[in-house]
Amino acid sequence: MSETESPAPSAPAPAAPPPASKPRVARRWASALAWTLAPIVLGLGLLWAALWWMLNDERGTRWLLDAVPGVSVTAPSGSLIGNFAAERVEIALPGVAGDRIIITGLRWSGLALGWPQADTSWLRIQAERVQAERVDVQIAASDPNEPLLTRPHDLSLPVEVEVRALHVDALHAAAIGETPLRDLDASLSLGADGGTAHRLDGIAFALDRVVVRGDARIAAAAPFEVAAGFAILPGAASGDTAIAPFGASLALHGPLERVALQATLRGASSRTGGAPQTLDLDATLLPFVPWPIASLQARTQALDLAALASGAPSTALGGSVDVHSVALDRPATIDVQLDNANAGRADEGRLPIRSLRAGLRARPDDLENIEIQQLALELGTLRERGGSITGSGHWAPARTQLDLNFSGIAPRARDARAPPMQLAGSLRLQANDWPGARSAPASAPRPEPSFAVRGRVDGRLPNAGRIEAVQLEIDATATPQRIVLRQASVRAGAARAEASGQALRQPGGAWQVASQGQLADFNPALWWPSAPGSAWQNGAHRLNGTLDVSLLVASGVNVPLATRLAQSQGRATLRVADSTLAGMPLAGDLTLAADRSAGLALQGTLTLASAELGVQGRLATDGANDHWTIKAHAADLAPLASLVQLAREPGAASLALSGTADANLSIDGRWPRIESRGSVKLGDAKADDWRAESAKLDWTLGSTPQAPLDVKLELAQVGAGVRKLDKLTALLQGTLAKHRIAIDAESPVRPPLWLDQLHGAQGKTSNGTLAELRASGALTFDPAWQQPLQWSGRLDDLQARRRGSDFQTPWFRTRDFEITAQYDPLTGTPQLTLGPGRAQLTNLALHWSTLRLRGGETPAAEIQGEVEPFTVAPLLARLQPEFGWSGDLVVGGKIDVRSAPTFTADIEFGRISGDLSVTEEVETHKLELTDLRIALDARDGVWHFTHALAGRKLGAMASAATLRTDAKAIWPPANAPLQGVMELRIDDLAAWGAWVPAGWRLRGALHASASFGGQFGAPEFTGSIEGSGLGARNLLEGIELKDGELQVALKGETAQIVMLRARGGDGSVEVTGGAAFGAAPQAELRVAADKLLLLGRVDRQLVVSGDATLRIDPKRLVVNGRFEADRGLFDVSRGTAPRLGDDVIVLREPTPDEAAANARAAAGGREVDVTLALDLGQALRVRGYGLNTLLRGQLMLTTPGGRLALDGTINTYRGTYKAYNQNLRIARGSMVFSGAPDNPRLDILALRPNLDVNVGVAISGTAAVPRISLYSEPDMPDSDKLSWLVLGRAPDNLGGSDIALLQAAAAALLAGEGESPTSQLTQLIGLDSVSVRQSEGEVRDTVVSVGKQLSRRWYIGYERSLSSTAGNWQLIYRLAQRFTLRLQTGLDNSIDLIWTWRWD
Repeated sequence: MSETESPAPSAPAPAAPPPASKPRVARRWASALAWTLAPIVLGLGLLWAALWWMLNDERGTRWLLDAVPGVSVTAPSGSLIGNFAAERVEIALPGVAGDRIIITGLRWSGLALGWPQADTSWLRIQAERVQAERVDVQIAASDPNEPLLTRPHDLSLPVEVEVRALHVDALHAAAIGETPLRDLDASLSLGADGGTAHRLDGIAFALDRVVVRGDARIAAAAPFEVAAGFAILPGAASGDTAIAPFGASLALHGPLERVALQATLRGASSRTGGAPQTLDLDATLLPFVPWPIASLQARTQALDLAALASGAPSTALGGSVDVHSVALDRPATIDVQLDNANAGRADEGRLPIRSLRAGLRARPDDLENIEIQQLALELGTLRERGGSITGSGHWAPARTQLDLNFSGIAPRARDARAPPMQLAGSLRLQANDWPGARSAPASAPRPEPSFAVRGRVDGRLPNAGRIEAVQLEIDATATPQRIVLRQASVRAGAARAEASGQALRQPGGAWQVASQGQLADFNPALWWPSAPGSAWQNGAHRLNGTLDVSLLVASGVNVPLATRLAQSQGRATLRVADSTLAGMPLAGDLTLAADRSAGLALQGTLTLASAELGVQGRLATDGANDHWTIKAHAADLAPLASLVQLAREPGAASLALSGTADANLSIDGRWPRIESRGSVKLGDAKADDWRAESAKLDWTLGSTPQAPLDVKLELAQVGAGVRKLDKLTALLQGTLAKHRIAIDAESPVRPPLWLDQLHGAQGKTSNGTLAELRASGALTFDPAWQQPLQWSGRLDDLQARRRGSDFQTPWFRTRDFEITAQYDPLTGTPQLTLGPGRAQLTNLALHWSTLRLRGGETPAAEIQGEVEPFTVAPLLARLQPEFGWSGDLVVGGKIDVRSAPTFTADIEFGRISGDLSVTEEVETHKLELTDLRIALDARDGVWHFTHALAGRKLGAMASAATLRTDAKAIWPPANAPLQGVMELRIDDLAAWGAWVPAGWRLRGALHASASFGGQFGAPEFTGSIEGSGLGARNLLEGIELKDGELQVALKGETAQIVMLRARGGDGSVEVTGGAAFGAAPQAELRVAADKLLLLGRVDRQLVVSGDATLRIDPKRLVVNGRFEADRGLFDVSRGTAPRLGDDVIVLREPTPDEAAANARAAAGGREVDVTLALDLGQALRVRGYGLNTLLRGQLMLTTPGGRLALDGTINTYRGTYKAYNQNLRIARGSMVFSGAPDNPRLDILALRPNLDVNVGVAISGTAAVPRISLYSEPDMPDSDKLSWLVLGRAPDNLGGSDIALLQAAAAALLAGEGESPTSQLTQLIGLDSVSVRQSEGEVRDTVVSVGKQLSRRWYIGYERSLSSTAGNWQLIYRLAQRFTLRLQTGLDNSIDLIWTWRWD
């Protein structure tokens, strides 16, 4: 190295890392961690978002429910978290196929998730309310070989559940029988008390006839302490059944392995004078051992089972039931000692057992061996012994046997409809090596099980005055490979029914069946009870027939019966000949021929009286070629009435049946793919009040969606009572998947008059109604009937209009909305849903947005809509044209009603705008309405009714009422508590004249203020009603009451008339009394009149005095009193008699029974009892049409048997009658009433005065059938009587014109005609007589005479011949009855004294 070379630089020391290097590494790690965790966080976020979406969003909830296996939800709405509802939820249970829970009308509200209260739980679910309209728990029956329940290790749950209000309308489950639990309410808490227990609090439900309330709790950890207590009370009785009051309790407590049970019942007797009901029961239950009852002691007295279950008979059981068990390996005993103090026949709803004694013995650990030590039943009623049944036996796997002995059995003591026979005998039931035994080891060979029954019963039967022997016998055995019926027979005298046969199992599993049977003179009425006196009991019966079967029936697991029959081989025949059924000849035969290669063929005929039935069919091996044909013909349906009567309710009236019938039916294929065609025809058919001149139904349809569908129904002259159809045609065409419906109907029933008035069709001719319907839709169903049957479609048009009228605007119409109809075969629930639509009735229209109806056990209805605004005046003008309605008042309303799960309603109708006016003659009055409203609001069992009517002239009227009832009630019951107020203030009643009938006018002021309480069916009112200056007037009728004063005190259950009086003319009327409200309202009033001017018209005047009392209650209306006419005048000549129009049809008068029924209907269905005395007084005059007389007499108005009756006599006094220009003096006039008010007996004699003889007209008979005759004293021929009556002289030398006049007068008089034109002319010019006659002599001239009666004795007349220039004046004075002085001047002057004497 040179000196000049620089030394190599030394390596620099490592530099310190920059300060930012470590954070940079951290960032890299953080970045890597972030990129690693980001997908996880994002996934969790997305999962949480998805979960939130599924639980909180309605669409997410639907997606989740669709994805959950085994759950089917129909019409869900809402989200799982929060509020949710579904029409139907079906949950398939794990395990046995077909086990499921079906929930109808599921709803919950306020469901939320939260933190649990216990450390052992990880989630809490709580809901404010969960409810369902119906829950069906469908679980198949358990296998008897299933292992027993085992004790749980722990009941703790990882999830806490709290439902504050749980409600189920109806719970159906096989475990509780056919009767469901109804109105189940509870609060549920799983994991309560910090997770240590599960609770059901506030349990309440109805089961049949009882209501149960209580609480239950079970610990979540061993030993699982149970604590439950329930109170049992009687519920609502069904029908007319009266349930004696009782109270019962049931308590459970102790560890789950050994639960103590106590029950007590105390109640009144169900029988008059009987002992009270008692029950005391103590038991110890062991749920997890074969013998679950360790001990039981029950003591009872007069216990009525009918009070606990509607299907149970009425009883009065007294005695004991004891169960004693010491240990599992020691014998346990059951001892029953019961007596029935209310034994009676089954058809009376009672139990026909007088006593029961039973004793059983078994070891709890070996229940396959049970010994029946004693069994004794004493049958009959309290009044009649019905025999006894005793028995003994044992139950063991190797051999089970029960021996029964019958002694003195009287079937009629059990049922009055049974034959009056006496029976005695024995019966043995035996089973060997029955399946299900668990004692033998599985590897040990098991002998073939068998079952045998053998017995014989003998007896006596009275029949037509002789005693016939009766015998019933059976001998049969069965094994899994062979069934043998050695004998089964029923004999009664010479009549018998016998059967025998056997069935052998073949190696392939098929059964070879061979059987024979015979009927000989068999009478089924002896063995088939029916009501005494019925057509079935009274008819003659005799059946003769044979049965012969030789058939090899195929078998197969889960193979339908139709398939097995089609694969059978053999033949079977049934023949009936020389037989009578209900008095009708009967014959028939049925043949079945089976060939496993060709299938099964069936052919048969049946003839009963004039009816014939033919059946022919084939079951093919493949099912698709099945074919069936049925034909029926009845030339006369009347003989079949006795058979139809059997299907009717016992005691129903005999059926009247007539007409003809024909039917044809053919079916091809096998379910679920079948096609059917057929027709049914009825001619002149009648069944009671139902009738059809003709009816015809033709159809072609199939079970597949695309099968042709063609159905046609034609009816003519069909009716039931007053409901009638002249014609109906219905068509259904297309396929099940798409079809159209058309219905056209004609009826003679016309719309009511008020509807014509509303529609503006009054006066339009019409002879009935035309109705038509047009719709289209589709039908879907599940062939297995596991899903609801549904029809979905559209109503195109539905209308009704007048028939035979040029006014064709429909009075009802609705159209263009969707319809869905469902039927759930699993729950038996039908449902109808209408889409938004509109219906119009005349000028009124209802628009609905929701309309849903559901039937079944939990019926429900929902409707939301509005009554479209309409103008009121045109409708009122049509209804009451005489009122002169006008104005622009517009009224509308809304409807919102839901009946389930609780009833809610919001209904309101009222004024929207405008006013009403009334025109009276030339003056128009405005009502000046300010308020018009009526409303109902109901929810949670609280009903509010309000109404208001106010106007500046009308005054104000308003009320508000509140009712409290069950939240489900669709109308408050009569005992619902009531509260409310009412206010009425009308300062001038004249403003209300438009609301009263035409012609009436009101005046005065009326004020009322009241509060009401009590019950809906028995309201109570507290307050007052006051009126002043009250008056009512009807000028047309001549009625006027004025200066009226009213004061009524309302005192809760009663109302008292403090003052009610008014003036009429110079007299007055006063009303006193009061009324009682409540459940049985009644009233008693007294009316007193003092010279009251009742009628004040010029031609009708009546002043009366008297008093009457009126008593009314829900059953009777009683009127008693007496009135007298102080004075009166009825001038009928001033009015024109009413005359019926040409278009009026006069119907027959009602019969007395109909009149009584009409009177009761007018009195609200009450019995009417009237006793009213009527005195005509001394100054009651009747004048007009020639009559002028005073009337006197007394009448009694009564109502015997509800019929109006009038008794008494009316006499004339100083009466005259003018007819045909003759003034007749009424010498005697009386009308005698003896019951019928419209048909008195008549005794009237009217004489012509101022004659030398007494001559006139006599009327006798009755008003309905009067007898009119001529009268004279002394007697003379009728022609002479008529001459004296009409001409005033003897008939000697009568001219032709006089004879003609007499003939016309006689015809008119006897026909009862009015005055002739001649009489009217003489009356007009002031004369009393005008006559034309022929003069005497050889030359006859026409002589005209006129005259005037100056007084009773003086008469002046003038007569002149038409051929002369002068005449004669006559002045006649009647000296006495037979002496007359006549002065004549003119052409002939004379003074004559005329003496008249008749000796013939």
